[in-house]
Amino acid sequence: VQQVATVFFVDLLIRLIDRVCLPLVYLYIGVVTAAACLPENRLGALAEGVKKVVTWLLTGAVLAFTAYLSVVRVITGSADAVTVKMAKAAISGVVPVVGGIISDASETVLAGAGMLKNTIGIFGTLAILAACAYPFLQLGVQYLLYKLTAFLAGAVGAPGLCKLIDGLGGAFGLILGMTGSCALLLLVSVLATVGAVTP
Repeated sequence: VQQVATVFFVDLLIRLIDRVCLPLVYLYIGVVTAAACLPENRLGALAEGVKKVVTWLLTGAVLAFTAYLSVVRVITGSADAVTVKMAKAAISGVVPVVGGIISDASETVLAGAGMLKNTIGIFGTLAILAACAYPFLQLGVQYLLYKLTAFLAGAVGAPGLCKLIDGLGGAFGLILGMTGSCALLLLVSVLATVGAVTP
C-alpha cells in the first residue's frame, strides 16, 4: 500500500508541476518580457509575484513529498554516511529553488539505488539514472549560459535588456528546479515500484 501511495503521490506532484507550475513560468516569461518593453518597469512587481507563487508551489510540493518519504520510509535500506553527506552537499548546491529540500531525500534515494542495483543490475541502474540526468544536465548548461549572459550584459548592456536576460535566467532556474524535482520523483517512483515486487 505504501509503494502504491508513493507512486500516486509522485503522479500527483508531476501533474502539479506540468499543469500549474509550468504555465505559471510561461506567464512569468511573458510578464518579464512585457516589463522590459514598458518604461519604468511597471510590471516588474507582477513578474516577481508570479515567480514567488511558482517558487512557493514547487517548494511546498517537494517539501511535502520529502516529509512523506521521511515518515513512511517506503524505501528501506542503508547508505554510507559519507556518501549521503556528499550527495546532500552536491544536490543542495546544484539544483536551484528546491536543492536544499531535495537533498533531504538523498539518503532514501541512495538506499533505493543500492536496492535497485541488486535487483536490475548496474547497467539497468545506470540507464535509469541517465534517463533522469540527461534533461537536467542539458537545462543546467542553458541555465549557466543565461546567467553568464546576464552577467556580461550587466557590464555593457542597456538596463532593460539586462533585466530581461536576468528574468529569463530566473525562468530557466525555475524550470531547472522543476526538472530536478521530476527526476527525483521519477526515481523514487521506480524505486517504490521495484520495492513493491521484490520480497
